[in-house]
Amino acid sequence: MCTMSQRSSYKTKEIVGTRQIYRRVQKALQRLNENKETICPVNRNNLANTNIIEHSPLNLLHDRSDENDSSSICSQSSQNCDIQICPPIEIELISENIDEHMESTPPETLCTNPNENDDNLAIKLRSWATVGKVPHSSVTSLLGILHPLHPQLPLCSKTLLKTPVTLNTLPLDTGEYYHFGLTKTLHNLILDGARFDNNTILLSFNIDGLPLYRSTNTQIWPILCLTKSSSSIISPFPIGIFLGDSKPKPLDTYLKNFIEELSLLITNGLNLFDVTYKIKIHSFICDAPARAFIKCIKSHGGYSCCERCMESGDYVNGKVVYKGINATRRTDKSFVLQSDEDHHLGMSPLLKLSVGMVSQFPIDYLHNICLGVMRKLLHTWISGNLKVRLNSQLVTTLSQKLILIKLHIPTEINRKPRKLLNMFVKHVEQIYGIEYYVYNATLSFTCVRRYSVLWLFR
Repeated sequence: MCTMSQRSSYKTKEIVGTRQIYRRVQKALQRLNENKETICPVNRNNLANTNIIEHSPLNLLHDRSDENDSSSICSQSSQNCDIQICPPIEIELISENIDEHMESTPPETLCTNPNENDDNLAIKLRSWATVGKVPHSSVTSLLGILHPLHPQLPLCSKTLLKTPVTLNTLPLDTGEYYHFGLTKTLHNLILDGARFDNNTILLSFNIDGLPLYRSTNTQIWPILCLTKSSSSIISPFPIGIFLGDSKPKPLDTYLKNFIEELSLLITNGLNLFDVTYKIKIHSFICDAPARAFIKCIKSHGGYSCCERCMESGDYVNGKVVYKGINATRRTDKSFVLQSDEDHHLGMSPLLKLSVGMVSQFPIDYLHNICLGVMRKLLHTWISGNLKVRLNSQLVTTLSQKLILIKLHIPTEINRKPRKLLNMFVKHVEQIYGIEYYVYNATLSFTCVRRYSVLWLFR
């Protein structure tokens, strides 16, 4: 009796390529030819007439012979040798594995490379995680589920998303700054189908500070950009971001990369697909503290802090009051020449951009009107001097109007109107929402019409 060859151990795969099938069949045939002690040489002429192999090893996958056919082959070939031949177990094992694979796999997938499928899957997962803003922890969990079925996929979200290990940050005295770039983002917007009127891109910028934690002084100062001349809706995008324990200092270093890149774009334009786009600055939209910081001027509580007129304030009852109404107006030229020395603290780096330091720095409506003028009027009408204070009946009527408005406020707005008397019980940050709705509600009162400048804006 001949000794049976050991079972071949192949990794179980859902998809087996054509080249791998050829290799497995060729190795099995080599083992049969090498084991001369148990299997005699097979005549090629006899083998060619059998149902196992006709022209190529691949036909073994489709025309599997029965055990009787195999034994007949052995009997035919044994006429020329004295050794009894056992059934070709190696070929049967390969045939069984391949037949099972062919039953569960469509024929068109037999020649597909599994590595290519995994690469395509990785690209799709990367796009899904980026566009959907999926948390990295969720991506890592999904990769752990998919990895047994797709071994080529990474196990970590950082590897899938190709997150850089190190960043080339710019060190500052109070932290570090990273520059994303403006040109690259504008290129991507145009490639994604954004269209701009007359091939002119108007840009608005925002610079402001944002605390990250309540227990520490860690804060970020991003430089954001928004396109104004596009026919499609484009969300604001970051140009650079600063991380530190206080304001970015020195200011020149913080704005250096931003100013240099923007200056080149303004001078040379943006060239893409044989089209030159003109780059223009529309405005710098910042709140009062941020405007004072980047313009290097007195803060909003100073004596010469007014950004629209050259009027010096007086300190009255704990407040700085500007009594003049016909003061000289500030202009872009007077700002560059620093005609009012008390207004300036230094030379702003933004002067290198030839931007209008007065005309292109609008005063924000939210802080100046809603949270400034309107809030002071509310305090004066409800708890101010008796000469200007509203009586309790008018306050109650006004509160009822605010409650009626609440029924028509969309759910997306978190700060709903409430009674005026309740706003003084809450913290000052929680009463800011009322100023948005009280404007129209106050115009119906005769006393407000007579004594309030709000009637001028009806």
